[in-house]
Amino acid sequence: MPHITHSKIRLAAGLALFSGAAAGAAYEIFCPKATFFGKVVTHGPRKNHAVGIVFDQTPNPSTAAACRRLHELSVPATFFIEGKRARAFPRTTAPIQAFEIGIHGEVYKPLIFKKEQEIRRNLRPAIDLALDLQNKGARYFMPPYGFKDLGLIRTANAMGLTVINPARTLRIKPAPGGCNHIKRSIEEAVTRLLYNIKPGDIILIPWSQRYGTAEMIPDILTELLVGLKALGLSPWGLRALAG
Repeated sequence: MPHITHSKIRLAAGLALFSGAAAGAAYEIFCPKATFFGKVVTHGPRKNHAVGIVFDQTPNPSTAAACRRLHELSVPATFFIEGKRARAFPRTTAPIQAFEIGIHGEVYKPLIFKKEQEIRRNLRPAIDLALDLQNKGARYFMPPYGFKDLGLIRTANAMGLTVINPARTLRIKPAPGGCNHIKRSIEEAVTRLLYNIKPGDIILIPWSQRYGTAEMIPDILTELLVGLKALGLSPWGLRALAG
């Protein structure tokens, strides 16, 4: 049996400690709900029988349909914009001006492992665009893909932004076939979401060209609102919900 020296034991312990620290850091960066690096809002107070509804990567082909249905249902929501996309398609940005606006930055790309100056260059134009659209700057920042590190959170906070990573995401599985199959996919997705919903949760309705969200969004919102009402939960704006 080989002799195990104290140096080998220290080396093994050091490697184990390093591996644990690396795993912990990776979890904090890539898990949207992790909050060790700083304040990340995933939900509002649990005492309120309310939830928030947010949309990412806007404007996109489903934005106008979402705004129309929200108006019809008298439901508040928050749209997180990409600055470059919004400037390229200003007509599609118009419908969201009646709703609360948050930002992703200029483009929907991860902002982790970036220097403060680069982060500011990405966030500042989007903040200014929100100011132009609503005469008030954006208050909330949703990191692309939910990825965040200490530098990103600190820089966003210093720029007056609260980092948002929604607690719940509506995930629709693609369904082959006609309208009945699509309707069933929506019903199943909403049922899965509502099964674990809690008061105060922030719900992300993601944009997905692959799943035909533009055509499905009116039915998605109708089904979701019916389910929330059955649970005694009301949609609130993000500022009212998260403060």
